[in-house]
Amino acid sequence: MLTIEKPVRRCSKNRREQLKPLAGLKAGPIHFLLHLAFILLIKSEDCNYHVRTAANRAIDFKIAKDENIKESLTKLLQHENPDIRCTAASYFGIIDDESVAPILLKLLQDEHPKMRSSAASALAGRGDKSVIPNLLEELQNESYKVREKTLYALALIPDNSMLPALVNTLQDENHRVRAAAAYVLSLIGDNSTLAALVNILQDSDFHVRQMSILALEKIGSEQAIEAILTSLPHNDYIVDKVAAEILVKDGKLEHIPHLWKALLAARCTEITYATNNLYSAIEKIQQQHQLYNPDFC
Repeated sequence: MLTIEKPVRRCSKNRREQLKPLAGLKAGPIHFLLHLAFILLIKSEDCNYHVRTAANRAIDFKIAKDENIKESLTKLLQHENPDIRCTAASYFGIIDDESVAPILLKLLQDEHPKMRSSAASALAGRGDKSVIPNLLEELQNESYKVREKTLYALALIPDNSMLPALVNTLQDENHRVRAAAAYVLSLIGDNSTLAALVNILQDSDFHVRQMSILALEKIGSEQAIEAILTSLPHNDYIVDKVAAEILVKDGKLEHIPHLWKALLAARCTEITYATNNLYSAIEKIQQQHQLYNPDFC
């Protein structure tokens, strides 16, 4: 078993200097393995951004230059330090070798949640959509962190085949997972998801609500615009503001009656910011068409 001491906690400049000779070191596989472990350790545990960046550069250099990188990283998957194992797994994603996919698929079954997340990201980062079914299974993982990381991995390879699973995930018990699912749906941009996205505009978490309206904006179809119109007003300043901006950008006069109806509803429920946003949207659309209708002012 490889063992390696943690880097001495000196100033970040000194730690960055330690990495410079490592990137250009000409050594055999064993020395390379030890030095790569050291770099991975700094990357995983160092709190200083510049040190982590220096470690990344050193690792990228090694992966580009060393012929034994797959063997070295595979050995690091057995390292006693869990952070090193997880970081090593993440670097499999940039190795141009089809034989690493089975290794990563096996890591999806690892008992360590962070390792499963690293494997999911590495698999998706390779751009191979054949792994989508395997990643979708991870949306049932008991760890919300694994589910969230898996969704952001799926965002690298968006595909219509994942739509049913993503729509179901909008009902996940964790708000971070629901928000991530909305984000992936925005990348796919399919109108069949509009009803589900409109439904979570009323979510209890503001991150989810805001991701939903941004997803509807990104889809941008006529059906999406109609869905936004019929959902007004909202008891959320950001959601209401973004919705109004979307409608102003679309700029159709036929939006005004719907906006006016929503404005009256907002006044009845005393949602002041919604009233202001909707009134402003009506005014701007009228200005775009050089029209003034006192019935809507």
